[in-house]
Amino acid sequence: MLEESNNPGNALLERLRFVAISASNLDEFYMVRVAGLKGMVAAGITAASDDGLTPVQQLAAIAEDAARLMSDQQLALRSLRGALKDAGFHLVDGSELGPDDLVWLANHFSEQIYPVLTPLAIDPAHPFPFVPNKGICLAMQLRAASGGHEMQGLVQLPQQIGRFVRLPGDTIRFVPIEQVILLFVDRLFPHYHVRGQGVFRVIRDSEMEIDEEAEDLVLSFETALKARRRGNVIRLAVDLAMPAPLQHLVIDELKVPPEDVFALEQMVGLADLSQLIVSERPDLLWPPFNARFPERIRDFGGDCFAAIRTKDIIVHHPYESFDVVVQFLRQAASDPSVIAIKQTLYRTSKDSPIVKALIEAAEAGKSVTAMVEIKARFDEEANIRLSRDLERAGVQVVYGFMNLKTHAKVSLVVRREGSGLRNYVHFGTGNYHPITAKIYTDLSFFTCDPALCRDASRMFNYMTGYATPEAMEKLAISPLSLQSSIIEGIRAEIEHARAGRPAAVWAKMNQLVDPGIIDALYRASQEGVQVDLVIRGICCLRPGVPGLSETIRVKSIVGRFLEHSRIVVFGDGHKLPSDKAKVYISSADWMQRNLFRRVEHLVPIENPTVHRQVLDQIMVANLKDRTNSWVLDGDGRYHRVPHSDDDFSAHTYFMTNPSLSGRGSALGAAGTPPDIARGRVSVPDTEPGTGRGTREPKRGQRVGVLDIGSNSIRLVVYDHAGRSPIPVFNEKALCGLGRGVTETGNLPVEGMASALMNIDRYSQIARAMRVRHLDVVATSAVRDAANGPGFVAELERRIGHEVEVISGDEEARLSALGVLSGFPEADGVVGDLGGGSLELIDVSGRRLGDHATMPLGPLRVGEVTGGQRRRVARLVDRHLETAEWLPRLAGRTLYAVGGAWRSIARSHMARIGYPIEVIHGYAVDRLDAVGLPGLVRADSQEVGSQRARGVAAPR
Repeated sequence: MLEESNNPGNALLERLRFVAISASNLDEFYMVRVAGLKGMVAAGITAASDDGLTPVQQLAAIAEDAARLMSDQQLALRSLRGALKDAGFHLVDGSELGPDDLVWLANHFSEQIYPVLTPLAIDPAHPFPFVPNKGICLAMQLRAASGGHEMQGLVQLPQQIGRFVRLPGDTIRFVPIEQVILLFVDRLFPHYHVRGQGVFRVIRDSEMEIDEEAEDLVLSFETALKARRRGNVIRLAVDLAMPAPLQHLVIDELKVPPEDVFALEQMVGLADLSQLIVSERPDLLWPPFNARFPERIRDFGGDCFAAIRTKDIIVHHPYESFDVVVQFLRQAASDPSVIAIKQTLYRTSKDSPIVKALIEAAEAGKSVTAMVEIKARFDEEANIRLSRDLERAGVQVVYGFMNLKTHAKVSLVVRREGSGLRNYVHFGTGNYHPITAKIYTDLSFFTCDPALCRDASRMFNYMTGYATPEAMEKLAISPLSLQSSIIEGIRAEIEHARAGRPAAVWAKMNQLVDPGIIDALYRASQEGVQVDLVIRGICCLRPGVPGLSETIRVKSIVGRFLEHSRIVVFGDGHKLPSDKAKVYISSADWMQRNLFRRVEHLVPIENPTVHRQVLDQIMVANLKDRTNSWVLDGDGRYHRVPHSDDDFSAHTYFMTNPSLSGRGSALGAAGTPPDIARGRVSVPDTEPGTGRGTREPKRGQRVGVLDIGSNSIRLVVYDHAGRSPIPVFNEKALCGLGRGVTETGNLPVEGMASALMNIDRYSQIARAMRVRHLDVVATSAVRDAANGPGFVAELERRIGHEVEVISGDEEARLSALGVLSGFPEADGVVGDLGGGSLELIDVSGRRLGDHATMPLGPLRVGEVTGGQRRRVARLVDRHLETAEWLPRLAGRTLYAVGGAWRSIARSHMARIGYPIEVIHGYAVDRLDAVGLPGLVRADSQEVGSQRARGVAAPR
């Protein structure tokens, strides 16, 4: 989420929204997950989790990562404040306000803010107050104007009036409320001066303990909710402006351990930034988007039941309106032929139209049952209130299982038709929430299939009366059969692979954590099953690991809408996408809590049109997307997929193309939407989001490059040698093969021994990975050394591969081609700086021009000059002057390639606080580049002095 705040393709206020979302997500993570770990530590639990870490170790790792994330959030805010200011949108400090602003603010403060503030002095007579969860306070060191008396003061920021004050005027300007309070603090503490101040914010443990023996579940929850408000402080954020004594006071009074205290530069409580998103600057927001209403329901005059009787329908939110779900229930409430409605409610809105429809149905004399989950985290109070509203109207409210959450999204309508009854059922992947349905991508499936309706009825009986169904006809539910059904589907794909048939699993969800399913996917990969996963959030599976998960690919889509739908596809012996594949939608992520501690559903999609919509439209679009995609590496890190403005975006596709099952008569009038799977817009030869092949490369097509340089030796293995090769192994070893070549004329004995040892190892790895063709190339050190030919002969004897010693000109050409493959419109000079040489080549319009190679690698220059700066400068100048064509290229871009440049880039990134550790494509502007030599000298001196003192050098 935070990375999207740095995405220049997003509008500025949307980027600010991503900062707020990132901060809000971190808050909830602490309130729930960190709170749980701290509870385990307090209980003395030392057992390791599946990743081998104890609760204490997990908390230490979380604190380190959280500190880095919060620092990155602060950097993102600082950057966005500058960009928004340039766009005429200002978040100002009190010091930036003019006289007119202060006059207006004085009046606003008196009328709108002052009445709700409570200034508190902190002394023995006025103890430190209770600060609620997410509470923000302004702490101050105060001194009497008459001199002498000092005290600490505290003002809690009122949540009821918002975090920011909008200033009058044509320009949009906001000022944080804590800045306003400081401007007029003399009204709160007359005759006192502020000597120091700071803002702090607390996050409290929000876990709840419920008495499983309680006679009244609602009463037990109400008691637990009150206790939760006073949970222990598990994170304290303070701003850097707060003086140390004031910090110590706050920390001591709140009893916060040092590892849970975080000092922030820009602002505490970044989740409040969402309050700055205003609508009057549409140029700073995403273009407006209006959800479609399915034409097929309009074809039946708005009669949902008639449309569903004709054919199953699936509605894709938010691209298609949630009003369809509301209309389905409103029609059921007003239809005299409907005799019963059964409904699950996990989360919904404050004035929910769903709840209103259920109340209307009950008041009309229908039998209405609402399965309300009051254990829906952070919605417990809202669900208790709505359940009482429902009960007053005559709805039969059931709270489900004590030890299970009801997370399934099901609505069942029983209607009298002719002499019998017909059931209609809605299964959803998301909540019955009209607000989140505008930003979450979810699926609403409507059917009157008799078997699915009977299964839905059995499911409700299980939830309301603990009546465990003996068998289900089509539906799988947790905690009874959902996990086993998924694993059985994976096992079936393994059997297809063993029989030589196509075998594939496609799945989309929010989280993948369950060890049983992960192990099943690993086994499937080892048997040759192709697995493609779209996982928005946590993924504990590691893809692309040789011998374990080579055929598994994982991507995440993060963009304008929050991916929330869950889809599972098994090829069933057919190449995907296929009309014969098994397709399911689900309410459940693949986590232990969903599979064993919740009631969830897994619903088969059998109607051909709906089947094709879910598989050929939705899943293929998610796999094809590049614009919003990130790819997971085997080490658990995601990297953004490089893309251009013309690359495919799943979100754009769905906003501009209607779904298949909802077209109705419009399908004939307007023709079919673009088929991104089978023709008009074909599935590319790319892996989801990376430019990699959607089909597993054929056996024997793996290729490798072994690059023997002056300083390092690197092996890279690719899955095929096409235009977009897939790197599946990339490792280097520092051997110093070129060290001393300038002085002795020979490769050093130690360097050759280290090189041969590592090359032996890399050769074995290449064989184990079934590399069909291995290119072994050597550069300047081997090229220039007198004993280079003997080293090459020994190397070829050992590994059984020919070694190509490339010239400086060839090295320059290959460097240029490498740059052009990543930056096709490159225009400037490619400079490949290795340990022993510098290659320069002119690139323009995808053409290669003048080039030169020079003995200016760091190893060689250091040996020739002894590291003396003046001698280095003279040597560099002398060699650069030999490239007479170089001055003609002044002012164009330098494309820096090679390990030496990467080290310099890392120094620059560390100095400016660059938020991500990605070197590829890292840019330094011209003025900064001029100062790089000084930066390198400063870093070198700092590292040297630290080593002299016995202190480890910074990374």
